[in-house]
Amino acid sequence: MSIFILVLVSLILILIEVFAPIEKTYKVYLLRLNDFITFVLIIELLLRWLVARSTKIFFKAHWVDILAVLPLLRVFRLGSMSYLLRFLRIISLGTLLRKRLRSLAVGLKSRFIEYGLVIGFMLFALIFGAIGLAEFEVGMDNNLKEPVEAFWKALFSLLAGEYADYPVSLGGKITLLILLFFELSFFAFITGTVSAVMIEKIRESGMNKVSNCNDLNDHIVICGFSTKVATILDEFSKDLEFCEREVVLVSQHASAENLQEIGASMDNLLVIQEDYTNVDVLTRSGVKNAHLAMILAEDLEGRNTHDIDARTILAALTIEKIEHDVHTCAEIHHEEYIDHLKMGGVNDVLIREKMTARLMARVGLNKGLMNFFEDVLIGVDGNTLDFIKVPQNLVGQSFEVLLSAMSGSNQGIALGVKPAQGKLLINPLGTLINDSDQILILRNFNG
Repeated sequence: MSIFILVLVSLILILIEVFAPIEKTYKVYLLRLNDFITFVLIIELLLRWLVARSTKIFFKAHWVDILAVLPLLRVFRLGSMSYLLRFLRIISLGTLLRKRLRSLAVGLKSRFIEYGLVIGFMLFALIFGAIGLAEFEVGMDNNLKEPVEAFWKALFSLLAGEYADYPVSLGGKITLLILLFFELSFFAFITGTVSAVMIEKIRESGMNKVSNCNDLNDHIVICGFSTKVATILDEFSKDLEFCEREVVLVSQHASAENLQEIGASMDNLLVIQEDYTNVDVLTRSGVKNAHLAMILAEDLEGRNTHDIDARTILAALTIEKIEHDVHTCAEIHHEEYIDHLKMGGVNDVLIREKMTARLMARVGLNKGLMNFFEDVLIGVDGNTLDFIKVPQNLVGQSFEVLLSAMSGSNQGIALGVKPAQGKLLINPLGTLINDSDQILILRNFNG
């Protein structure tokens, strides 16, 4: 929001510099303030460059922003042309608002994002032309006497596709040429948008379909669609580490209607509506750069449970072949397939019916135990399971000493130890704690 406000203020300052009848002294102050904002934007771009996966991806995503900050450097101060370069920052507003508008569009179930893009494109073209004509044509040998007249000239030129009086200056001619290009693009844009609105169903506005996610990094890939998707997305949104990560859902059945029917959150959700067992589809989901890959048992299209497990195994082993280091979780129906997944490198396997049956049995045998699972798994009272690093003063101590030390602190209750290269050990009495271990604790995040 800070960058959004700075860009907006910068654009307002440009309009004041060009169109407001103020003295040159005050214009100097406005220019210095705009230079300061440009300097902040340069720092922001440098930080984005620093964290980008590659320079190529950075320049591909931010080349317009780079052009917009060039006027700060004296070698790129091209007189009136600097106004036009700086005004390119209006494109940054669209990028900054894209994610915010996506969730709002889902709530309204409308195509207002497309309408907003068309209107924003027209406003950009109009103000771009007005600034260019005001800087290059006002005072020349033509009928433009005031900057405001340049605005009306740009408006009528944009709508009519022609210019009443041929521009005198070279800059005016270039501005008119760009303006006419905008005019052609604008009407092509609005025609295509209206056609898309008429053809597509309104509900599909809430789903952000993508074809390639290879530019993502540390995101989450979910293969398969079921009613559990809504719960999974909700749990991710509550976790401080995962709430800002992009989630790529890969399934032929992940339509806007199905997602809205189960109440799935659209925030940070990208959808590839294709078969997740296809190697090319999994590659385009960006699984090579993903932090987590989950394969759900997709009980659709009338398949039996063995066929469903076969698709899960195929997808899981393909993901491990593409990128072995990604954390993979798979859900299957039959326990006999666990060895296939473990040998293939899958980290965690969930037996669907078995886990539910055991949970029901425990709850039936122990009255009131369900409250514990509801609290730990759903966070009813603010308790949750979490991993933490071993406190330095407890390295080399036994698990009993760890239990005693943590019981007197507010970190949580120790339940188990997970070695760096091994399985989680629950209540491992007598085990010595290493520096590389992780401690499983029951933590109250409301405390």
